[in-house]
Amino acid sequence: MKLPALDDRFLERARRAGPPAVILDMDFQGLAIARALGRRGIPVIALDSHPGRWSLASRYCTHVPCPPFDDEPGSLRAMLAVAEAVGPGSVLFPLHDGYLGLVARHRTELDPWFRIPAPPADLLARIADKRGLAQLCLEAGVPVPRTHIPRDRAEIEVLSRSLDYPCLLKPASNRQWHDAGVPAARGRKVLLARSREELLGLYQALPENARALIVQEVIPGESSRLYYFVSYLDERSRPLGAFVGRKLRIVPTNFGAGTFVESVRAPEVVDLSVAFLRRLGYRGNVGVEWKLDPRDNQFKFIEMNARYGLWDGFAAHCGIDFAFLAWADLTGNPVPRADGYRVGQRWLNLSRDLGSATAAIRAGELTWGAWLASLPTARAHAVFARDDLAPFVRYYRSFLGQMGRQAARKLARRLPGLRARGPARSEPATTRRVTGG
Repeated sequence: MKLPALDDRFLERARRAGPPAVILDMDFQGLAIARALGRRGIPVIALDSHPGRWSLASRYCTHVPCPPFDDEPGSLRAMLAVAEAVGPGSVLFPLHDGYLGLVARHRTELDPWFRIPAPPADLLARIADKRGLAQLCLEAGVPVPRTHIPRDRAEIEVLSRSLDYPCLLKPASNRQWHDAGVPAARGRKVLLARSREELLGLYQALPENARALIVQEVIPGESSRLYYFVSYLDERSRPLGAFVGRKLRIVPTNFGAGTFVESVRAPEVVDLSVAFLRRLGYRGNVGVEWKLDPRDNQFKFIEMNARYGLWDGFAAHCGIDFAFLAWADLTGNPVPRADGYRVGQRWLNLSRDLGSATAAIRAGELTWGAWLASLPTARAHAVFARDDLAPFVRYYRSFLGQMGRQAARKLARRLPGLRARGPARSEPATTRRVTGG
């Protein structure tokens, strides 16, 4: 099948440069892969359901429209159509948990066409379910926060009497609460319960199809105690590189994604992560998060992502290109040595960091001056790249427009109150005063 976006010139380039990379979901991490591989001359195809998406403006990718991941038959047809157009052997990067699950369910159809940097479907299913992942950690002797898996309301009632508060509620899968439309979880990966009453209230408010969860203790300490390990492991579960970063600012506060991070040297994090992944027989791109517990100075397992993520793009800036390591390993090309990386480098997602900084400033943990002074220390960025400016322009044009609309809506909501408190219209202009502004 010939796709309009993949013209003869593209297909000829693909034949000369080697198998293309096919990206599922062209968000921040998709842009990072497109740039990393595109700069090396490797053709990149972005299968994405958002035709006007800012990242698709990158000079390093060719967009092929794709139905959203929840249209499973349509998404599968789009992947196979690309495979038919370019031939077998492309490397498929699912960069979204929804697409990752879709790919896992259809490995039989996809494996003849694609090389996929992800573990087998049975292991992926256990990793994707936080209850199964907790059990894997227990079997491997991995240090974890105290974790409980209540099966129903009766069990959580009993559990609630013995817990230390605050504690966390985490959905069994990353998309479970989103798909169930849980209002309290909008934009959040976890829910925080500060008391027994709050825990029971949060649980009761969850729909029946969203009550598969774990309850976990909160590891105390600031965000800078959160460390993230990134790697790519080959078919023998050997890490072809290892990178560690530390979170400096996150959003949402305390339990969110990094918005301002730095590269660090942390051998203990590397050793813990590699030992766990080897025990699992893991293959593919992976990220593992740990938190250094101030109570016993021990790293505790927080979460795991079985795919290429934002930290991998930062690692490429620091000297280890995990997208290229995966592509080279899976296509039979020479795999470069990845012995080390630059430490002390910083990465910034400016738009999201603004939200993180605003929350920290309101809490008295940061000042606007300190935040502004920190921005120039970042040498790597989620969107900006000198050789690929179009995504940056599109993203921030949309972002600033959205901020302007939000400000206008807030002002519109306040205006009736201002008018109600203001002076009568008959008051002379020279003495008129506006109050409450």
